[in-house]
Amino acid sequence: MFLYRLKKYYKFEYWPFYILYLPFTPLYLYFSLKNRSLLYFTAANPGIHYGGLFNYSKSAINQKVPFPFQLKEIQSLATAEFPIIAKPDQGERGKNVHVVQKKEDLDKIQFQGEIFYQEYDNSPLEFGVFYSKIPKKRGGIISITAKRFLTFYGDGRTSLEQFIYKDEKAFLSRHRLLRKYKNQLNLILQPDEKLVIEEVGNHNRGTTFLDGNNYFSKALEKNIDFVAQQIPGFYYGRFDVKTSSVKAFKKGVFKVIEINGVNSEPTHIYDPSYSISQAFREIYKHLKLQEKIAHSHLKDGFKTPNFWTFVRDLYFHLLRK
Repeated sequence: MFLYRLKKYYKFEYWPFYILYLPFTPLYLYFSLKNRSLLYFTAANPGIHYGGLFNYSKSAINQKVPFPFQLKEIQSLATAEFPIIAKPDQGERGKNVHVVQKKEDLDKIQFQGEIFYQEYDNSPLEFGVFYSKIPKKRGGIISITAKRFLTFYGDGRTSLEQFIYKDEKAFLSRHRLLRKYKNQLNLILQPDEKLVIEEVGNHNRGTTFLDGNNYFSKALEKNIDFVAQQIPGFYYGRFDVKTSSVKAFKKGVFKVIEINGVNSEPTHIYDPSYSISQAFREIYKHLKLQEKIAHSHLKDGFKTPNFWTFVRDLYFHLLRK
């Protein structure tokens, strides 16, 4: 257990966002000088508020996703078929996302701000697909993350509570998991049984991120580009999608769970096999491409937001977190 606590300090996967990206401060300052704006990055997605860094509506973007790629938004809870997904409309990094099994459970969830409800898709596989598009050129995929949900595999001896304390990912989320499964902690599964104990595909929720770039296909890229083009002013970000199988995914068959803007990370860097130097190379590549897209829009006349308005909004955004 001590080792698991220690890993939060020496494994970059568990570092706070601002610590991991701190070495890129000189690069950010260089790009700011080059573009004569500290907010140059907002120009990467001129059709999304602040480029999709924060304070942008996920439901508004979701409504632009065409059939059959859309995970439907629930307009009325009275007629909704449970389970459903409930999340903040302006949430980030998987925080406060819930799989709600029945209507009565909604009363147990506390949200700040607008709530966004979606249908629940029980497809077994989830991927993060990073997309970019240089203006006036065709868009494409620049990285893929495969996600392995936190799962309790039975052995006929270990209880769920014991698993939570023995597994690294589960242990680091133990306080939330012990509350969530307080009535099932003595559960013992047989060797042929398993239980997905966290259905939200975020590494803050115990999901293991894996390098999935080997799943790339032209059919997948074509459909991702098609969906992206339906979203006005979207050029850079990550699609989180669900699909029934690897074969279906490579054929371009998926449903979009969420789309993130300039706050997107190339999450495949959190693959356990990645070194910090590999991660930094990937981050650099993505940030450089983000600047290239933004620079093109700025040359075409895009105006970045007022700096002090941005600072004010960011301050209040951080207060709400």
